[in-house]
Amino acid sequence: MTYIGLPMIYYGDEVGMEGATDPDCRRPMLWQEQNQHTGLLDWYKRLISLRTEHEVLRRGAFRPWFTDETRGVLGYVRRSEQDRMGLIINNSPTATIWS
Repeated sequence: MTYIGLPMIYYGDEVGMEGATDPDCRRPMLWQEQNQHTGLLDWYKRLISLRTEHEVLRRGAFRPWFTDETRGVLGYVRRSEQDRMGLIINNSPTATIWS
């Protein structure tokens, strides 16, 4: 939701659906709310709200900021004439504290 281009959510990702390899790469949609990961759905809704509220996330220029491959962390900046937003994405299973 913060990267350049249009975001894409493959059906079921927003509720934590799982799959394996073919032919089980994606199971039928889980429509029963009790079977869905509603906390994950709320997270997706928050990310969508951020993109909606901040035009810089939809139309701003992109500039890499830093990469820390050892810790699995990526930083980049989205920038427009009016706004600038720095984003840090942690793609590791370990929480990272920035100071």
